[in-house]
Amino acid sequence: MKFDTSLFPKYSELSHFEKIILRTCCYFPPEKRRKRSKLIIEPDKYVKTLTNAYGQDFFSEIDGKKVLDFGCGEGQFVIAMAIQSKGQFEGVDIQDQYQVANEYVTKHQISNTNFYHGNSKELLNESYDIIISHDSFEHFEQPEIILDEMMRLLKPKGKLFIKFGPTWMSPYGRHM
Repeated sequence: MKFDTSLFPKYSELSHFEKIILRTCCYFPPEKRRKRSKLIIEPDKYVKTLTNAYGQDFFSEIDGKKVLDFGCGEGQFVIAMAIQSKGQFEGVDIQDQYQVANEYVTKHQISNTNFYHGNSKELLNESYDIIISHDSFEHFEQPEIILDEMMRLLKPKGKLFIKFGPTWMSPYGRHM
């Protein structure tokens, strides 16, 4: 199969070495990518992931708080937080990949969650006690603007929990 550079709009900006890595290690043809329709909600797995990322006190830290998962993706962290703690847990993402999570929330009668599809600019200023961003920053084209947006959404003395993933070692390389 021929490598299709049109799938990567910033391909020409890569160094020679980065192009080799992309072609040999990080490229997966679209038909081999994970199908979103087969998502299985695994709250226990995501409770463990959150604890590993943010520390043993994370769930006591968010208990009773209004929390936003910024760049929530499929919504699994929102569900894990809602099951493990009291409070209000919301997720926002420009992609609407959280339909399965919404179905899970309805089926299991989890009432302390909401998901928002679209731009975070529609959310109210200073409305969250805590914002988390778990392995999302590598997807933001202008991370400094996103960080400003997160600060706008945080209440005074609110907390921001950010975890950066190992971009080079992830299945999609540089997240082009």
